[in-house]
Amino acid sequence: MDHELIQIILEQVGPLVPIRRPVLKTRFDPAAGLLFVTLPEPGRTLTRHALNPTGSVVYRLLDGSRSVGDVIGLFSARFPEIPEPDLARDIVFVVRALERKKLIEPLRSTARVAAKGEDGRS
Repeated sequence: MDHELIQIILEQVGPLVPIRRPVLKTRFDPAAGLLFVTLPEPGRTLTRHALNPTGSVVYRLLDGSRSVGDVIGLFSARFPEIPEPDLARDIVFVVRALERKKLIEPLRSTARVAAKGEDGRS
Protein backbone atom coordinates (compact mmCIF):
# COMPACT_ATOMS: atom_id res chain seq x y z
CA MET A 1 0.00 0.00 0.00
CA ASP A 2 1.29 3.43 -0.79
CA HIS A 3 1.60 6.16 1.82
CA GLU A 4 -1.25 8.23 0.40
CA LEU A 5 -3.68 5.33 0.75
CA ILE A 6 -2.47 4.71 4.32
CA GLN A 7 -3.16 8.37 5.11
CA ILE A 8 -6.72 8.09 3.78
CA ILE A 9 -7.30 4.95 5.86
CA LEU A 10 -5.91 6.67 8.97
CA GLU A 11 -8.23 9.64 8.47
CA GLN A 12 -11.16 7.22 8.55
CA VAL A 13 -9.99 4.71 11.20
CA GLY A 14 -7.54 6.72 13.32
CA PRO A 15 -10.19 8.54 15.40
CA LEU A 16 -12.14 5.35 16.14
CA VAL A 17 -12.08 3.99 19.71
CA PRO A 18 -12.30 0.20 19.97
CA ILE A 19 -13.07 -1.57 23.26
CA ARG A 20 -12.62 -5.19 24.27
CA ARG A 21 -15.69 -7.38 24.66
CA PRO A 22 -16.20 -9.07 28.03
CA VAL A 23 -14.32 -12.36 28.04
CA LEU A 24 -14.58 -15.50 30.10
CA LYS A 25 -10.85 -15.99 30.50
CA THR A 26 -7.45 -14.83 29.25
CA ARG A 27 -4.22 -16.74 29.63
CA PHE A 28 -0.74 -15.78 28.46
CA ASP A 29 1.64 -18.54 27.39
CA PRO A 30 5.12 -17.02 27.70
CA ALA A 31 6.83 -19.99 26.00
CA ALA A 32 4.70 -19.56 22.86
CA GLY A 33 4.34 -15.78 23.20
CA LEU A 34 0.59 -16.14 22.72
CA LEU A 35 -2.38 -14.66 24.57
CA PHE A 36 -5.35 -17.03 24.66
CA VAL A 37 -8.74 -15.33 24.93
CA THR A 38 -11.87 -17.37 25.64
CA LEU A 39 -15.23 -15.80 24.75
CA PRO A 40 -18.67 -17.05 25.67
CA GLU A 41 -20.88 -17.31 22.61
CA PRO A 42 -24.67 -17.56 22.36
CA GLY A 43 -25.86 -21.12 22.91
CA ARG A 44 -23.37 -21.83 25.71
CA THR A 45 -20.44 -22.48 23.41
CA LEU A 46 -16.96 -21.14 24.02
CA THR A 47 -14.65 -19.72 21.40
CA ARG A 48 -10.91 -19.61 22.07
CA HIS A 49 -8.61 -17.28 20.14
CA ALA A 50 -4.81 -17.27 20.16
CA LEU A 51 -3.24 -13.84 19.64
CA ASN A 52 0.38 -13.41 18.56
CA PRO A 53 2.59 -10.91 20.44
CA THR A 54 1.53 -7.93 18.30
CA GLY A 55 -2.14 -8.90 18.46
CA SER A 56 -2.00 -9.38 22.23
CA VAL A 57 -0.40 -5.96 22.83
CA VAL A 58 -2.94 -4.23 20.56
CA TYR A 59 -5.78 -6.16 22.24
CA ARG A 60 -4.65 -5.11 25.71
CA LEU A 61 -4.40 -1.46 24.64
CA LEU A 62 -8.00 -1.40 23.37
CA ASP A 63 -9.67 -0.56 26.66
CA GLY A 64 -11.96 2.17 25.32
CA SER A 65 -9.66 5.01 26.35
CA ARG A 66 -7.44 5.01 23.24
CA SER A 67 -8.21 5.61 19.60
CA VAL A 68 -6.65 3.53 16.83
CA GLY A 69 -4.46 6.57 16.14
CA ASP A 70 -3.31 6.60 19.78
CA VAL A 71 -2.29 2.94 19.53
CA ILE A 72 -0.38 3.65 16.33
CA GLY A 73 1.37 6.52 18.11
CA LEU A 74 2.40 4.23 20.99
CA PHE A 75 3.85 1.70 18.57
CA SER A 76 5.62 4.47 16.62
CA ALA A 77 7.25 5.73 19.81
CA ARG A 78 8.32 2.21 20.79
CA PHE A 79 9.58 1.26 17.31
CA PRO A 80 10.91 4.48 15.72
CA GLU A 81 12.93 2.50 13.18
CA ILE A 82 9.73 1.24 11.51
CA PRO A 83 8.09 3.74 9.13
CA GLU A 84 4.81 4.99 10.59
CA PRO A 85 2.78 4.14 7.47
CA ASP A 86 3.91 0.52 7.81
CA LEU A 87 2.98 0.47 11.50
CA ALA A 88 -0.36 2.09 10.75
CA ARG A 89 -1.18 -0.49 8.09
CA ASP A 90 -0.30 -3.36 10.44
CA ILE A 91 -2.18 -1.95 13.45
CA VAL A 92 -5.31 -1.26 11.38
CA PHE A 93 -5.10 -4.82 10.04
CA VAL A 94 -4.87 -6.23 13.60
CA VAL A 95 -7.74 -4.05 14.86
CA ARG A 96 -9.97 -5.15 11.98
CA ALA A 97 -9.03 -8.81 12.61
CA LEU A 98 -9.94 -8.42 16.31
CA GLU A 99 -13.25 -6.88 15.28
CA ARG A 100 -14.01 -9.74 12.85
CA LYS A 101 -13.24 -12.27 15.59
CA LYS A 102 -15.63 -10.34 17.86
CA LEU A 103 -12.90 -9.75 20.44
CA ILE A 104 -13.63 -6.02 20.35
CA GLU A 105 -16.87 -4.12 19.98
CA PRO A 106 -17.53 -2.53 16.60
CA LEU A 107 -15.47 0.60 16.16
CA ARG A 108 -17.04 3.90 17.20
CA SER A 109 -16.06 7.48 16.68
CA THR A 110 -14.29 9.50 19.40
CA ALA A 111 -16.63 12.39 18.54
CA ARG A 112 -19.63 10.22 19.39
CA VAL A 113 -17.98 9.04 22.63
CA ALA A 114 -17.12 12.61 23.67
CA ALA A 115 -20.67 13.80 22.93
CA LYS A 116 -22.19 11.27 25.33
CA GLY A 117 -22.55 12.00 29.01
CA GLU A 118 -21.30 9.88 31.91
CA ASP A 119 -24.49 7.81 31.84
CA GLY A 120 -24.00 7.05 28.12
CA ARG A 121 -26.81 9.33 26.95
CA SER A 122 -26.34 12.32 24.67
